[in-house]
Amino acid sequence: MVRILQVTALVSLFSLVQSQVDVETKAEELYPMAQSYNENKEVRLLVHAKNKEGKEFASKRATMVTMERKNFRYMGITAPYSLMEELRKNKDIESVDIDHEVFVIEDQNVRRRLAEEIPWGIPTVLQDIDWWNNLDADRASIKVCVVDTGYDLGHEDLPQEPDVDGTDGAGELWSYDGNSHGTHCAGTIAALGGNNKGVVGVLPNNEDSNFQLLIGKAFDASGSGYSSLTISAVQGCVDKGANVISLSLGGSRGSKTEKQFYEDLYTDQDILFIAAAGNSGNTAYSYPASYPFHVSVASLEKGNRRDPDIHKSSFSQYNDQVEVAAPGSGVYSTIPDNSYGTKSGTSMATPHVAGVAGLLWMYFPDCTNKQIRHVIDATSSPLDGACDVNTGFGLVQAKDAYELLAQGDCGGALGPDTPVGGCAELYDSDGPPDPTTTSAPTDTAPCGARGESCSVSDQCCSNTCRTRSGKCS
Repeated sequence: MVRILQVTALVSLFSLVQSQVDVETKAEELYPMAQSYNENKEVRLLVHAKNKEGKEFASKRATMVTMERKNFRYMGITAPYSLMEELRKNKDIESVDIDHEVFVIEDQNVRRRLAEEIPWGIPTVLQDIDWWNNLDADRASIKVCVVDTGYDLGHEDLPQEPDVDGTDGAGELWSYDGNSHGTHCAGTIAALGGNNKGVVGVLPNNEDSNFQLLIGKAFDASGSGYSSLTISAVQGCVDKGANVISLSLGGSRGSKTEKQFYEDLYTDQDILFIAAAGNSGNTAYSYPASYPFHVSVASLEKGNRRDPDIHKSSFSQYNDQVEVAAPGSGVYSTIPDNSYGTKSGTSMATPHVAGVAGLLWMYFPDCTNKQIRHVIDATSSPLDGACDVNTGFGLVQAKDAYELLAQGDCGGALGPDTPVGGCAELYDSDGPPDPTTTSAPTDTAPCGARGESCSVSDQCCSNTCRTRSGKCS
């Protein structure tokens, strides 16, 4: 009978993933069904305490404390499964959930070493590297954090202290990367450039000391861990002043406790989260990317003979939370021991977007996380004519985003105050408007609606023409 319950629960979960229902809620309902036969089974729990009394109570009842930070109301513990209900009933405990497994998200790793080159993703998202290099505009300081497997401090083509800082985790120093995934993601954002070595990042040479790279150590060499370790790494970066947090990681299950953590940072502390959509090549949700407080990033690959245009990578997950897309197939970047390698995954797409977000915020520091997010969405170049579940609003375009921000008012009123995620982040629940039914103002010359052809901005009703695609945003 026990075996039947377990199988039934797992089959039900699989069906839910395929049908895109609320996986987070249903998973919580089904997990106890599979576990109830053994109330004494040791499990990992993620606890959100209301105060220090709640933390003390959880610590005393736990078999082991697996994650705890000073002045941090979240903690990880191991305890008998039966303790969950006792903790939930305690007046000093906000919530308790299973501490789910989380993994770095990548597909392959082919090592090679060449003279310095510009990886294909950098000009693809920046649009015009020379334009950015020659831009004469005021900049403020910005901090972008990579939460991952660590960082190869001392690498010849990566920032050194004090241009990089971090917080330790997973029982290791932040400055050590036994896996290579974290160092690869960091290189896409911050590889030095101009030194005839390796690669160039979205934010090379620390933007004349205006940019600092932060590292949040969440995983050891295995590239896997738990949601408690991930949020601890995130908090470590927030404590050091991070504005943008890049999360090239994910798992198939979320929780109310984890969701609340991210909501508080997004809403109350103006943190912008960029996260990998996942590599399963199906409609499943991946967390934390599928929380509405995160920009879920799909992966793109170069064109080929059969499909000459840039298109979605076959492994990239697609669902109604996917918001934008960036190069993620065959991305060349830094790996430990002064080496370089090619990796593929939505993990590789994510730091492209995080780097662009940091770059834009550096020039427009008075804008909020929501405004930077909405401008990135509004100026992304759609791959199929409109926002869809495959690549969201499309390929991120940094120059177009800058030009919209430069018009003033942080891009204007583009999206909701309460985050929704996916195409709904700019549109209402009815989805994107049909360009063929959008009429021009009657008192002005006709102008193009979203998706219509243009060559200059004043041909568009929105006054924004994407230079790459030649279409109105």
